[in-house]
Amino acid sequence: MNKQKNKQWKLMVCAALVAMLCLGMALPAFAAPPTRVLWREGTELEPAEAGVTKILKMPVGTDIPTISFGFEFEPLWVDLEANAYDGSNMPTIPNATITFDSDDEGDAVSGGAGIKLVIKESGDVLDSITTPWPHAGEYVYRVKEIIPSSGYPVTDAKGFVVAEITHYSIAEYDMHVWVAQDTPTGPLYVHSVWSYIVVKNVPEDGDVDTKVDPTPGGDGEEYFWSQQIFTNTFLKNNGGKDPEDPDQIDDYTVWAIKKKVDGLYADLTKYFEFSVTVRNPATVTTTTDTYIAYILEMDSGNIVAVDIGTDNFKGTIDTDTNGYKYIKFTTGAALTVYLKHGQWLAFIDLPVGSSVAALEMAAFRFMPNYTLKLFEADFTTTNTLDNIAFGFGSGSQGDPIRYLGEAENKADFTNTYKTEPITGILADNLPYIALIAVAALTLAAFVGFAAVKSRRKAKHGA
Repeated sequence: MNKQKNKQWKLMVCAALVAMLCLGMALPAFAAPPTRVLWREGTELEPAEAGVTKILKMPVGTDIPTISFGFEFEPLWVDLEANAYDGSNMPTIPNATITFDSDDEGDAVSGGAGIKLVIKESGDVLDSITTPWPHAGEYVYRVKEIIPSSGYPVTDAKGFVVAEITHYSIAEYDMHVWVAQDTPTGPLYVHSVWSYIVVKNVPEDGDVDTKVDPTPGGDGEEYFWSQQIFTNTFLKNNGGKDPEDPDQIDDYTVWAIKKKVDGLYADLTKYFEFSVTVRNPATVTTTTDTYIAYILEMDSGNIVAVDIGTDNFKGTIDTDTNGYKYIKFTTGAALTVYLKHGQWLAFIDLPVGSSVAALEMAAFRFMPNYTLKLFEADFTTTNTLDNIAFGFGSGSQGDPIRYLGEAENKADFTNTYKTEPITGILADNLPYIALIAVAALTLAAFVGFAAVKSRRKAKHGA
């Protein structure tokens, strides 16, 4: 009995030792990681650097504009906050400039659904200092973007807004520059630089008093540019505002839905039902923006605005100052519009990057004599059981979101009438009937040949 107890005791001790050993091996994994330095320490030969980063945020489909942004570095104090800048006790850091152009397209990255970001950074702003550091110590500068008094919005020859910066960065940073001197007679150099966020810019990460790394190129592992980040939002409208002139409307159209019917017996007076939705670009967060659309058609070779009535639209119809009628769409709200052959719904003030949807409703169910074919457009689509979907993919349509680009955007919906002559044979089906007939004749010939050959073989065998 004692031997059995001793054996159990030894097993318990061994189990405890194994557990302690495992726990000891696991402890390093739970230990707090070493604090990562948020800046690069410089030397006399390679001083620490500091830069700024500009993020240009825009809707997808927008061409990168040629545009420059300026940044200033206001001297605040040296060594102690009470020792304020007096005009001579701190070197001046010249303003920095970051310029974008179309060649930066390769630098664009996704900023989420419907958004692209173009990121550029300055070089070392401390390298542009022309006066020497007075002594070793801590020098603090306030870094912020220079908001221009003019330049945006951009208007075209007719005075319509075609591009605008909808948001300038309000972020501000206190950049702390630590200057060192290794020996009493050695050179002064920038040993380290770090910054604190003192004014938060809503689109940017970080909270007030967060310490960030201003080093150009970042740490090369977790981030790859200076964390003194300034984000601006750019929005472009390749149409214009309300031209109120049917002779100009087509020139300003940024998205059009055109109705066509085809076939010998097609009814050119029939109105086809569409559910149409437009939504703001992903960079625009307001929910009450409205956009206008005219219904246009050709008349004696001229584009004219349709005198919209209940045949086209059963909601509220607005009239511009020249007396032309239009439909007002609110972002995100679907409206039902009816178009007949040769008419098109023309939006003239949708910004680039707007997302759009058009559904031709229940064509098979209520118009059995018409077939649908994929519309002729710059976009692909899905032909579903009873409608053609273009735009948002909700429910059974399963179609991806479409975003308006800067080029022409259109969607042509074509319905073809099934032509049925007096014989009762659909003319559209004649090619298929002919193929079936040829196949039947070929099969009959083959069966006849096989039967003759079989008889000969049977006779020869007899």
